[in-house]
Amino acid sequence: MKKIICLLMLAALAGYAQCLPSVKGAIGIKPGVNITTYNPDDGEGNLTGAGGNIGFSLGLDVGNIGIEMAPSFRTTNYSRTDQTLIGDVTWSGHYQNFYLPVHLQLKAGDIPLVSPFLGLGFALDFQNNGYWAVTSGGSTFKTDVPSDQLETDFFLSLTLGADLKQAHFKLTPELTFDYNLTADDADTDTRTETNYDITLSVGLYFVP
Repeated sequence: MKKIICLLMLAALAGYAQCLPSVKGAIGIKPGVNITTYNPDDGEGNLTGAGGNIGFSLGLDVGNIGIEMAPSFRTTNYSRTDQTLIGDVTWSGHYQNFYLPVHLQLKAGDIPLVSPFLGLGFALDFQNNGYWAVTSGGSTFKTDVPSDQLETDFFLSLTLGADLKQAHFKLTPELTFDYNLTADDADTDTRTETNYDITLSVGLYFVP
């Protein structure tokens, strides 16, 4: 009788395990390009520009829920040309950053080759160094950003992408929208600065 009970318990546990969602990990690299838009709220329009990023990405899927963290190094660049009495003047900002996004992803069902997903999360952006430049009449003047003026910003992050799967490898094109929740400078109480980024990246992952 004890043997029968043990066998029944083992069968029940095996059946329960079959019902548990599968757990899959992934590790890889994630290069991409970003478009940055900054509005200083000075009545003269936005500053925009393109940069690049590359990071090391870790992902974990539990059933249809995924979580991803991708610490990255990225550049952000933006500029604007104003028409003045002395001619066109271009203002531009250039930064080197350490970028840390974390996303919770809702993925489509267990599709063999492709799995679209929506993601929601946050990102921290640490400015490591940067400079501003003014270009007029063929001459450019640069000013480094002092270390005590480099910022750490907090972004709300939304993603849309898809896992293209093949055996122990997957390719993940992804579009990310990051909105800076800390862009407004408290020292400029007559203005409300805003900043957001759009990033197109492609993750290349090994799936054990």
